[in-house]
Amino acid sequence: MTQFTQNTAMPSSLWQYWRGLSGWNFYFLVKFGLLWAGYLNFHPLLNLVFAAFLLMPIPRYSLHRLRHWIALPIGFALFWHDTWLPGPESIMSQGSQVAGFSTDYLIDLVTRFINWQMIGAILFY
Repeated sequence: MTQFTQNTAMPSSLWQYWRGLSGWNFYFLVKFGLLWAGYLNFHPLLNLVFAAFLLMPIPRYSLHRLRHWIALPIGFALFWHDTWLPGPESIMSQGSQVAGFSTDYLIDLVTRFINWQMIGAILFY
């Protein structure tokens, strides 16, 4: 019998470059909390694609940091898309009407629009 030894180098695994979601965990927890409370119109496929984009391992640390900078406006746009808020074009076209509101009315509108219990739950939990 001949002894056959094969010298194989282990291929570098991409898992060694996996860095997790970091601060994006809080983003997704807030979204799930708002969904549970009934404040979001959640789009699961878009959110899964965004999470996969964030979780994909990238070997170079500089590209990893660049991905997070690119993800900031994408995350903001996706969050806006999941809410029932009007689009930016609607807000811009009707901005003159909002500018005509009195300060007291705007304060009353904001205090009725914001759920302070939900804000407290997000900040303290």
